[in-house]
Amino acid sequence: MPGVELEQLASALEVGPSAGTQEPVGANLGEAARQDVLEEASVPSDWLIEAFIEHENDVRRAEETVRKLLQLGPGLKVLVTYPRRDAEADWVSQFAELIRTRHGTSSETRLVIVFGYLEAGGVKWAGWDIDGLGRCASVALESGNAA
Repeated sequence: MPGVELEQLASALEVGPSAGTQEPVGANLGEAARQDVLEEASVPSDWLIEAFIEHENDVRRAEETVRKLLQLGPGLKVLVTYPRRDAEADWVSQFAELIRTRHGTSSETRLVIVFGYLEAGGVKWAGWDIDGLGRCASVALESGNAA
């Protein structure tokens, strides 16, 4: 991102929602870190993009983000977002249904959803792999300490 160093982003990024507040994750990154930079990316014409990764702080926008990711054709798409723990299954079902009912979704499509939860003792991650037919499988992910 123009004017934003990787170290600045890494040091400013909060993992999971701030405890006890409605402030979204990464709210302190500044405007430059919030913009969608895909249109600014320059990729050599002989490269093949095989994965797209999207980080959505506001889980209420996750469905819109998944719809956009599905427009990118076959291949791996990854969404990282932060729902309430008790809503995880509902979100997985909703994303699977989006894939099943979307005309033209390639059976080669893979959507990996990574949910982050800030809990006592550190960050807990949960992952789901949804294929182009809307079939879901849980993915084992490591959790780290929220330092």
